[in-house]
Amino acid sequence: MMMMRRQPQLLVKLRSLNRRSRDLLSLLPETLIGSMSYIHLLIFYRQILGDVLLKDRLSMQSADVISNPVLATFPKLLEQPDVMDALRVGSIMMGSGGF
Repeated sequence: MMMMRRQPQLLVKLRSLNRRSRDLLSLLPETLIGSMSYIHLLIFYRQILGDVLLKDRLSMQSADVISNPVLATFPKLLEQPDVMDALRVGSIMMGSGGF
């Protein structure tokens, strides 16, 4: 007798957010897939990106190459969960005066 193989399923859990989380998420794009523990780092990255794109340009029409090490490496770091966890813990310790 042949057994039918089950099809893979994707389980998505949704939960309601508290006010603090909603305020943080309002700074990010509408659709975001990733860990909630990295939200502070993503907001920090977008703030740097916005500053570089809007404030640090000679003109709004400038198409010069942007040279910023944070902007260049952060997308690659997102693929490394161990490094992201270290950054998250480091930022928490900096905020609490641990360093």
